[in-house]
Amino acid sequence: KAHIAKYVQKCKKCFAVNSKISKEAAPLNSIQVPTKCWSLIGIDIIGPLPDTANGMKYIVAATDHFTKYSHAAAIPDKTALSVAKFIFDMICMFGCMDHIITDQGREFVNKMNSELTELLQTEHRITSAYHPQSNGQRERDNRTLKDALCKQKTPFE
Repeated sequence: KAHIAKYVQKCKKCFAVNSKISKEAAPLNSIQVPTKCWSLIGIDIIGPLPDTANGMKYIVAATDHFTKYSHAAAIPDKTALSVAKFIFDMICMFGCMDHIITDQGREFVNKMNSELTELLQTEHRITSAYHPQSNGQRERDNRTLKDALCKQKTPFE
């Protein structure tokens, strides 16, 4: 184990790519602790990223706050329709969620997603502006996902 830790500490690519952890303490927000799978889901969008060969520019990702399971998909744009399709695909795979937490982006707060959550009888919780800690589990998973993607892609590929 010690030689693995030493190798990781000396890896220049890991050091350059890994996100720097902020030392600032964020105020604590109370959040209802989920008691079952897929009851509380945090959703966020990462990007814009460099275009892929098939025109995908963003990643929409969701995290189950009970199991910490993450699910992500590449999307071409950050529109309400792309987000609604992602939520629909998740429902087809995992079933309906009780609560969704998102930021205040137009791709999340709109008539289409309001009607979708009303139809599914899902509560949509919106985080405070400029306070990503309100959806902290998803934000942390975003950082992990971005770090992993950057390590896979080199400037010569």
